[in-house]
Amino acid sequence: MGLGSFTLACLLFAVSAGGAPDEWHMSQTQFKIPIKIKPDLQADIHKLRLFCSRDEGKTWNLVGTADPNQDGFLFTANGDGKYWFSVAVVNKAGVQEPTDVYTAPVGQKIIVDTVKPDVHVIADRQGEQITVAWEINELYPKPESLKVEYRAADAVDGPWSPVQFASGANRASFKPDCAGNVAVRVQMEDQAGNQGSAQATVVVANTQATQVVQAGSPPPPAAPPSSPVPSAPAGPASLSGNTGPNWSAAQAAPTARQGDVTPTSVQQPYPGPLPVGGPGSTSGLPLAIRGRLPDLQLVNKAQVRLDYEVAKLGPSGVGSVEVYVTTDEGQTWEAVRADAAPEPPVTDPQTGNVKGGVLVPLAKDEVIYGFWMIVKSGAGLGKAPPKSGDQPQIRIERDTVAPVASLRQPVADPSHRDTVILGWEASDKNLAVNPITLEWAASKDAPWQLIAEKLPNSGHYAWSVPPKMPPQVLLRITVRDLAGNTTVWTTDHPETIDLNVPEVTKIGLGSVR
Repeated sequence: MGLGSFTLACLLFAVSAGGAPDEWHMSQTQFKIPIKIKPDLQADIHKLRLFCSRDEGKTWNLVGTADPNQDGFLFTANGDGKYWFSVAVVNKAGVQEPTDVYTAPVGQKIIVDTVKPDVHVIADRQGEQITVAWEINELYPKPESLKVEYRAADAVDGPWSPVQFASGANRASFKPDCAGNVAVRVQMEDQAGNQGSAQATVVVANTQATQVVQAGSPPPPAAPPSSPVPSAPAGPASLSGNTGPNWSAAQAAPTARQGDVTPTSVQQPYPGPLPVGGPGSTSGLPLAIRGRLPDLQLVNKAQVRLDYEVAKLGPSGVGSVEVYVTTDEGQTWEAVRADAAPEPPVTDPQTGNVKGGVLVPLAKDEVIYGFWMIVKSGAGLGKAPPKSGDQPQIRIERDTVAPVASLRQPVADPSHRDTVILGWEASDKNLAVNPITLEWAASKDAPWQLIAEKLPNSGHYAWSVPPKMPPQVLLRITVRDLAGNTTVWTTDHPETIDLNVPEVTKIGLGSVR
């Protein structure tokens, strides 16, 4: 058996089955790829090389080496997604087999998935029957793990009873065997073993009205007798995409107040809660169910400007601007000092709307600030302040921490002549999608030349070195995050990029005079 023929046979992956036979799901970003080689073959091996592809085999990068007596490759994924692996063997003579990893068979396909299923649930009671509906958003679902359960709400440590439902359904009805408030729970695992769960409580008030509240929330006030749970969309729950809740399309209530202030930099907030418990009901459903929160925006400033546009403004004009802030996604609100922007409000000649801005502080990093703005007229009229459960009109997080970055020593690409592998380490809580720029310079005083830009943070890049390059150059990496912070790291001495090892192919006897 040749080296190339046993390469993949000797490589075993310590993972758990979860998908197709050639595709495995992992819930961890760091794992070991064991090496198992027959003892009689170890003497012929100099090194093992592990290659990885993030684009299903279009490009491959060298991600690790190991001696034949080691027990495995330790691999760290830089995020969720697909990772394909292939192994090459280098013999004692320095020959790699297979010589071209692009033509070699794929050794293993792994999907790293650290995100648990996104589960939402609503429930209501009509007489003795409770109806529960759910939605689950997940890229790699495990449908057979779906469970719907209930128990008495006050039985905190009590066992859960199963609810029967049809395969592929996203709703079920059942008669509980307990009196009083009932807790309902929906759970599902994905192929990597991450478990998502959501819980709702059906509250029975003295008036026999029923409402749904989020687990852990205070019971809502008594309401008129409820109507049935709104009809869920036909067909099974959404199990094929992390696109967020889609309850709003069929169940949005138009009764919640919007105000006349529209933040110009984000989408409009969801208009109101689901109509559980009758038209216009504002029962305490989880924010995630009541609608998607505005997209989170990252900045690297301690103070930001919020722009606004006001319609329906009377002759008294803008009298004052009030700003409220939340740091718990709308559960609690408090007034915040807002300074007027340097320029006064102006009127748009086309729409007649008044546009202006205010300056608000962002005191800390890694805190999500949600803002709600109210503009009052010169006569003192304006909308009411936000109440608990109202979603923010805009969400902002301050990030003033620059990424951490460094370059590794270049190594020769064993598969391509005149190509070196540039490796790096880069990390940040909010890295941009394609944050990496690589450059070279002939000396400290020479201008920097672009190698590649807008690269993913794969940790490796195969640089095809142009002809007539200096044998040694300075290298520089620039890393950017979503907030605009930038880190530039430069090698402190020139690195060798001509890594070709000359080989004598012929020797003969020349003439001697």
